[in-house]
Amino acid sequence: MSTFPSVQAVEAWVIPMLGEFADDFDIDAIVSDIRSTLSAGQSLNDLPQSTINAILRAHDISARG
Repeated sequence: MSTFPSVQAVEAWVIPMLGEFADDFDIDAIVSDIRSTLSAGQSLNDLPQSTINAILRAHDISARG
């Protein structure tokens, strides 16, 4: 049994956070980065806001058209 959140769990956590702007982000890349950043047994809510912001900024595709 994995101690990391599933892809679906991370998606369900991230997408509401982005709200109406979710289409402006590469959700798959965000999920991948978050899952690779988490330590075993660490909760999504344990991630520092600065880490979340950096991951979101890195995968903002709104300017790419």
